Amino acid sequence: MTTIAVAMDHRSYGTIDYVDPGNMMKVYCNCGRIIGLDAAQMNLKLSLRKDLECTYCRNSRISRDIEELNAIFEGTPEEGI
Repeated sequence: MTTIAVAMDHRSYGTIDYVDPGNMMKVYCNCGRIIGLDAAQMNLKLSLRKDLECTYCRNSRISRDIEELNAIFEGTPEEGI
């Protein structure tokens, strides 16, 4: 059983979603929540001039954007068309 556990631990380091805890950065979202981001992910978002958002704020922003697009494209048709 020990051999299987060691093999599984070894595989977890090679997965795509593995993040070394030493590379995690803790930052505050605008709403006050603390979010943990990989240092490379944080630097990429900052270089793209994006806000560092928690999942709640990100989902809320995306929902607002979708509602705005729906209002534009599914709004009332202009008269005379």
